[in-house]
Amino acid sequence: MEKENNLNNIVANNLIALRKRANLTQQDLAKQLNYSDKTISKWEKGYMIPSVENLLQLAKFYQVSIEYFTNEHHENTPISKVKDKDRMNKIIIVALWVTAIWTIGVATFCFIMFRDNKPLWYIFMWATFSSFLISTILIYRWWKKNVYLIVTLSLSLWSLLFAAFYQVYVSQGLYMWYIFFIGIPLQVAIVLWWFIK
Repeated sequence: MEKENNLNNIVANNLIALRKRANLTQQDLAKQLNYSDKTISKWEKGYMIPSVENLLQLAKFYQVSIEYFTNEHHENTPISKVKDKDRMNKIIIVALWVTAIWTIGVATFCFIMFRDNKPLWYIFMWATFSSFLISTILIYRWWKKNVYLIVTLSLSLWSLLFAAFYQVYVSQGLYMWYIFFIGIPLQVAIVLWWFIK
């Protein structure tokens, strides 16, 4: 029971500190999260702990890891260190996914070269497209709309078109250069989507 009360107090203190650093009142925060200010007050008084779902929402709102709420912090502990650590972990996860894609691509290329003695270079183009696509998905999931998202989304589009063009050209002998025209309205759509609030 004492441990539970201690955890309630730690979470409550962290919630208060984060809200004050964001220059928000309990009412402001309640509006932002679609909760009542009474619920926020209960959390901050330690009467109850937010559910895991609520903690995830708060972590996303304050841009901290969920672990931040359950650990004690001194007043002068900069929150940016927690943000930087979380951001770095996410960047490493993206890099690991890209590495896995390229490992599969290289292994496939080597296997086909060994078996057929025929280099299928378009495998690397599909690996490039897959890398941009997985980066786009993860960036959107973690950071929503930011400048990296529009860049990776655009690169996904053009690498997809280039991979399709090259594979058709190599395997079928068709020089379908006009496939790139499809990219123009799609690129415009990406840019327009970017400006939607």
